[in-house]
Amino acid sequence: MTDKLSIMPADLPPLYYLTNFQTVLDWVGSRYGDLLTADEQQFLSDFHALNTDAQALLVRLVMRQRLIVRVSSLEYAEIAHCNLALAALLNLGWITADIDLSLDSLFALATKAELLTDLSSSEVDQFGLHARQSKSEMRLSLEPLANDIRSWQGWLPKISDELITLRCRALTDRIRLLFFGNPYQDWSTFVVADLGHTRYEQVAITADSRAFQTRIDIDTYDWLLGMQQRLADGESISRLWAELAEPVADCSSVITARQYKAQFQLGQAAEKQQDWLMAKCIYLACPYRSARHRLMRVHEKLAEWPEAHTLAKAILLEPISEQERQSVQRALPRLAKKCGEVLPAKSTTLLAAPEHTLTLSGASDTSVEWAAREALESAGADVFYVENTLFNSLFGLLYWSAIFEPVPGAFYHPY
Repeated sequence: MTDKLSIMPADLPPLYYLTNFQTVLDWVGSRYGDLLTADEQQFLSDFHALNTDAQALLVRLVMRQRLIVRVSSLEYAEIAHCNLALAALLNLGWITADIDLSLDSLFALATKAELLTDLSSSEVDQFGLHARQSKSEMRLSLEPLANDIRSWQGWLPKISDELITLRCRALTDRIRLLFFGNPYQDWSTFVVADLGHTRYEQVAITADSRAFQTRIDIDTYDWLLGMQQRLADGESISRLWAELAEPVADCSSVITARQYKAQFQLGQAAEKQQDWLMAKCIYLACPYRSARHRLMRVHEKLAEWPEAHTLAKAILLEPISEQERQSVQRALPRLAKKCGEVLPAKSTTLLAAPEHTLTLSGASDTSVEWAAREALESAGADVFYVENTLFNSLFGLLYWSAIFEPVPGAFYHPY
């Protein structure tokens, strides 16, 4: 029933989450003030005008996963006057009360004991509910009520509780998007950094460094996120492609590239559904860097061997990556065979590499790698077992300053 941050981390001040939220608002206000809508500007202004209790309560609600909340669950030691804070948020319209619930929403909010005890006795008797049932079994028994919409009191008349729902989630999500420049980082990013669990390299970020350059950038990226959700919800790929096929114009190069990636991901979704013709249509129009390799594979699925073979040869002339080159090289022999062509013979010249044979005697309680290290070390050599970390570490040490060079557009925030 409580949010992720209800248990206060012992090493943080009581209102740490409010401080972090205010940091985001200040950052967004200073860097995106010229791009914010009137509603977004008004939100920043109204939030700063609230007292600390109301600010803290709103942030607590924003950081909950569920939009609908039981008032009885709003118990925070650092919020002295929760009822007054609720009234302030209701007055602004950021939350609302008197909510009607579906059966599934009711089950998400109520406990099994409350459902069993406080559903009207006629329904308990009618549907044969009993304490030995699990909550999911109880829900299945009540399936005839699945389309009912009632208030909390209409479902559970004996429980004197109230419900509220957060109405400004979309707005606060957009503010979070403006700060991070992506939808993947969330409010927990601050907590793990504050606790020292994650350390971020300090990079000088200029006041004009921002992920979105125009309002079109913001709205287009917001729209792309909505498209991803629609795909996850099962909307047809053909309908989504009808909207994605023509990229939104006048975007920055970064947002245009994200549109191309969204097209590519839609093509992948079509492949998963084995809708090869739809995937082919998408990949033919998509300029994303990996699309042509996937198009080659779709040509194969459709038994379009000449097309696949011609595309494979074209890719090898100018591969965009070593991975693409190797993937196409593996496919080329079978494509040539399908087209009746003969590939040039492979070179069999191999570089001679020095060999050293180590024989381990007896059973070991450790892995073979550690056993080999111990055996080699016993001969007087300094031996270190690094698995695959050596080259990554050397790469990082060599290019650290270049990786974290404060290039405009590379970093948008300190995290």
